[in-house]
Amino acid sequence: MYSRAPRLLWWLPTGAVTLFCIVPFIALAHRAIGPDWPARAVGTAALRQVWWFTTWQAAASTALTLALALPVTWAVARHRVPGGRALTAGLTVPFLLPSVVVGAAFLALLPRTMHGTAPAILLAHAWFNLAVVVRVVGPRWSSIDPALGEAAATLGARPAIVARTVTAPLLAPAVASASAVVFVLCFTSYGVIRLLGGAARATVESEIVLRAVLLDDLPTAVALAAAQFAVVGTAVFWWTARGTRAATRPVERVALRHAHGPRVVAVSIIVTAAWLVATLPLVAIAIRSVRINGRFSLAGWRAIDGATGAIGASLANAAVAAPLAVAMGLAAAACACYGSRRWRAVEALALVPVAISSVTIGLGILVAWSSPPFDLRAAPWIVPVAHSLVALPIVVRTLVPVMRAIPTRLAEAAATLGAAPWHSWRTVHLPLLARPLAAASALSVAVSIGEFGATSLLGRRSGETLPVLIQRSLSRPGDVVQARAWALATLLVAVGATAVAVVDWRRR
Repeated sequence: MYSRAPRLLWWLPTGAVTLFCIVPFIALAHRAIGPDWPARAVGTAALRQVWWFTTWQAAASTALTLALALPVTWAVARHRVPGGRALTAGLTVPFLLPSVVVGAAFLALLPRTMHGTAPAILLAHAWFNLAVVVRVVGPRWSSIDPALGEAAATLGARPAIVARTVTAPLLAPAVASASAVVFVLCFTSYGVIRLLGGAARATVESEIVLRAVLLDDLPTAVALAAAQFAVVGTAVFWWTARGTRAATRPVERVALRHAHGPRVVAVSIIVTAAWLVATLPLVAIAIRSVRINGRFSLAGWRAIDGATGAIGASLANAAVAAPLAVAMGLAAAACACYGSRRWRAVEALALVPVAISSVTIGLGILVAWSSPPFDLRAAPWIVPVAHSLVALPIVVRTLVPVMRAIPTRLAEAAATLGAAPWHSWRTVHLPLLARPLAAASALSVAVSIGEFGATSLLGRRSGETLPVLIQRSLSRPGDVVQARAWALATLLVAVGATAVAVVDWRRR
């Protein structure tokens, strides 16, 4: 019905990803790959320590996330829990927060003795990624027929045996998919490391920025970025080949049941603990925004007047990045859903930014587009373009499932009544896509306002954004300055909560 759409729309996402992701990465690889590339990436003891810490903290953060999230997933996916949907939404808010705000939340929550320690980083990463496990594993778990476990129990199998032999194999693909996503996000974490880790807890991502911006050691930064892409690209490829295919297969949810017997106590404890985990860091930020030297004060909120430039810059970037990300995502989704199998390559290309961290995107743009006549470093639109690329995979994954679920007979019926393809799409498909498009727009705005990695490299001091200002303010002395940073972080929490509310409205 819409077979011409891919031929007309492929150029938008393909051109943007090619110009600002693939070409910059090729430029990075050209600068990095050489006889001395391994030496520059891992040649010193300090760099080897950076790689070791990055790898083990990502693995430990993934294990901690699974340990905390799987019980919550079991509670909300298998039982009729009062406020279960609200709990899932509350656990999703941290995932949409800027990484700087996530780090700030644990600065506010944890005692000073834990600042700059590995446990603080692991806790922040686990809190940030809880929603990944709940959202990916939850649908799988809710689709498992309870009769399978009940049949095994009637044959004498204990609950532990049922979990190991029945439930675990059915959940394995979804758990593997969620684990790969969490590992990639923790491996490329930047804002959390910048605030909670400090110089003693450097990761590859923070080392890239340090070498490129502060030490003027671009060759080493480029070598690190290329090596990091190899690691992250391998993880993303494995996730796509092994986990995503099974984890995203359509499922039929089984009706939820009320907990009975001992399960009532277990579910109640898990849900209560989950609410505390979801809200305590956010409450800590809000409290710190109104307390100075142990006393109540609104000086931080009144000082927001001095941050109007950063607020305006963030809103201006989001005003450009969100429509651009939605337009590119809609075009890529149309190619994947309306075209033949070969057009699905456009969808795969639109997901390339998942495998490239935002810091690497920013560094690649600096390296590839810094020479006349294509010197884009000072272009005011380069930052929102980078933000749109970071948000593009989220938009694509929001729109594609909905577009594929729309019955083709609706458009065919409109065509039999004489409607042209464009008129049919505008009157039939577009109204059905209204809520997914609203959700994608809200997510894109939240991503743009909170983006920190690429902005740290591409942003100008005159166009400083909210996450950059928060990070800089928290590292400076002055009670009012820091209280203002907490107040700004509270505003970003409100933005993330609003985005989650829009997404939840779309799901209903």
